[in-house]
Amino acid sequence: MRDAQHTNAQLLQAIIDAGTAGVSKQLAEEHGCDRTTLYRWTKRRKEIEAVSATSRVLLPGRRGPKVKFPDLEKQLLGWVTDMQDRSEQAAIEYLRRFRVRKKLSVRRITHKGQRKRSELQVVQMSLDTHCATS
Repeated sequence: MRDAQHTNAQLLQAIIDAGTAGVSKQLAEEHGCDRTTLYRWTKRRKEIEAVSATSRVLLPGRRGPKVKFPDLEKQLLGWVTDMQDRSEQAAIEYLRRFRVRKKLSVRRITHKGQRKRSELQVVQMSLDTHCATS
């Protein structure tokens, strides 16, 4: 997890400066944030002051909407992870059935037979024998 960009002391100083001079783009740049972020900090002043007594940084807020059905969400998460675990086995089984359906086989080389001469060598030998007899 990455470190917080601003400590509570920095937030409080930015809030105090914004209280005296007002929220502006220039003030936000001085404190290394965006104007809307500075405005948001001023709205959360009481919360930041309360947390700054016990913590060095403001704890992150909750992201996204509140979960309405936590049990259902846990079941869904379990189902998704189960399907992800099965996906490799399912792919292997699909390939096996495909091979059976198309009458294909996977064969391993068990031995190396004698190499046969290529057709070009056979033609060359026949020409050599033909030229030698003529």
